[in-house]
This record gives sequence, C-alpha cells and structure tokens, in this order.
Amino acid sequence: MLFRRQDISPTARRGAEWIDLLVDGETVRVSVRRHPTARRLTLRVRTVSRDVTLTAPPHVPLAAANAFVQRHLDW
Repeated sequence: MLFRRQDISPTARRGAEWIDLLVDGETVRVSVRRHPTARRLTLRVRTVSRDVTLTAPPHVPLAAANAFVQRHLDW
C-alpha cells in the first residue's frame, strides 16, 4: 500500500488563527503561527508590509497569546 503525502499544512487543517486589534482607530490583524519547536511567544512587526505575526508554541492557548499581544500593544 502506498501512502501519499498530504499537501495540506497543519495550520490549514487546524484553521487559521488570528487576533484583531484596534490600534489608533485602525484594525490590525495579528496572524498567530503555531510552531512545534517554539519555546516562547515571539511578536514580529513588519512596518513595510504592515504585517504582524505572533509565533507561539502549540500548547499556548489563544487567550494567552491575546494577553501577550495586549501587553505589548505599544510595539
């Protein structure tokens, strides 16, 4: 029996996660990326592309990720 590799990423299977923030009257979407080897929460803000990404370990609840983003809102 042959096994085929699935072309669906784990994120796509689980469903995309994001956090919407209101910053200076503008809604900013923070995409939450789960990484299996991540050990801490990492927030990346790219000013050129206006992209915000939070990398989190798989075991961290979305509520904890949201609290982390709220604490670092001034970034």
